[in-house]
Amino acid sequence: MVKSTISMIIVAVLLLVGSFFETRFIQKEFSEFHEILEVLYEKVDEEVATQDDVYAVQKNWLDKKKWLHAFIPHNEI
Repeated sequence: MVKSTISMIIVAVLLLVGSFFETRFIQKEFSEFHEILEVLYEKVDEEVATQDDVYAVQKNWLDKKKWLHAFIPHNEI
Protein backbone atom coordinates (compact mmCIF):
# COMPACT_ATOMS: atom_id res chain seq x y z
CA MET A 1 0.00 0.00 0.00
CA VAL A 2 2.80 2.42 0.90
CA LYS A 3 4.76 1.58 -2.26
CA SER A 4 1.69 2.19 -4.40
CA THR A 5 1.02 5.55 -2.77
CA ILE A 6 4.63 6.67 -3.14
CA SER A 7 4.66 5.49 -6.76
CA MET A 8 1.48 7.44 -7.55
CA ILE A 9 2.87 10.57 -5.91
CA ILE A 10 6.12 10.26 -7.89
CA VAL A 11 4.20 9.79 -11.14
CA ALA A 12 1.99 12.80 -10.37
CA VAL A 13 5.05 14.97 -9.66
CA LEU A 14 6.73 13.80 -12.88
CA LEU A 15 3.60 14.64 -14.86
CA LEU A 16 3.38 18.10 -13.33
CA VAL A 17 7.06 18.84 -13.93
CA GLY A 18 6.83 17.51 -17.49
CA SER A 19 3.76 19.59 -18.28
CA PHE A 20 5.44 22.68 -16.85
CA PHE A 21 8.50 22.26 -19.08
CA GLU A 22 6.34 21.41 -22.09
CA THR A 23 4.34 24.60 -21.63
CA ARG A 24 7.51 26.66 -21.23
CA PHE A 25 9.03 25.13 -24.36
CA ILE A 26 5.94 25.76 -26.50
CA GLN A 27 5.59 29.35 -25.24
CA LYS A 28 9.27 29.99 -25.96
CA GLU A 29 9.03 28.61 -29.49
CA PHE A 30 5.96 30.67 -30.34
CA SER A 31 7.34 33.85 -28.76
CA GLU A 32 10.57 33.49 -30.78
CA PHE A 33 8.55 33.01 -33.95
CA HIS A 34 6.35 35.99 -33.06
CA GLU A 35 9.45 38.18 -32.70
CA ILE A 36 10.68 37.11 -36.14
CA LEU A 37 7.26 37.85 -37.62
CA GLU A 38 7.25 41.29 -35.99
CA VAL A 39 10.53 42.11 -37.75
CA LEU A 40 9.06 40.98 -41.06
CA TYR A 41 5.89 43.05 -40.49
CA GLU A 42 8.00 46.12 -39.78
CA LYS A 43 9.98 45.56 -42.97
CA VAL A 44 6.77 45.14 -44.96
CA ASP A 45 5.35 48.35 -43.49
CA GLU A 46 8.56 50.18 -44.40
CA GLU A 47 8.46 48.51 -47.85
CA VAL A 48 12.00 47.15 -47.52
CA ALA A 49 11.14 43.45 -47.15
CA THR A 50 12.73 41.12 -49.65
CA GLN A 51 11.86 37.66 -50.78
CA ASP A 52 14.76 36.33 -48.71
CA ASP A 53 13.19 37.78 -45.55
CA VAL A 54 9.98 35.86 -46.25
CA TYR A 55 11.90 32.67 -46.99
CA ALA A 56 13.85 33.08 -43.73
CA VAL A 57 10.60 33.34 -41.76
CA GLN A 58 9.18 30.35 -43.61
CA LYS A 59 12.32 28.28 -42.96
CA ASN A 60 12.23 29.24 -39.29
CA TRP A 61 8.60 28.14 -39.03
CA LEU A 62 9.31 24.80 -40.71
CA ASP A 63 12.22 24.17 -38.34
CA LYS A 64 10.08 24.96 -35.29
CA LYS A 65 7.19 22.93 -36.66
CA LYS A 66 9.32 19.78 -36.64
CA TRP A 67 9.80 20.06 -32.87
CA LEU A 68 6.27 21.24 -32.15
CA HIS A 69 4.79 18.10 -33.73
CA ALA A 70 5.97 16.20 -30.67
CA PHE A 71 3.66 18.26 -28.46
CA ILE A 72 0.86 19.58 -30.67
CA PRO A 73 -1.25 17.43 -33.03
CA HIS A 74 -0.48 17.80 -36.73
CA ASN A 75 -3.84 19.35 -37.61
CA GLU A 76 -3.53 22.14 -35.04
CA ILE A 77 -0.20 23.57 -36.19
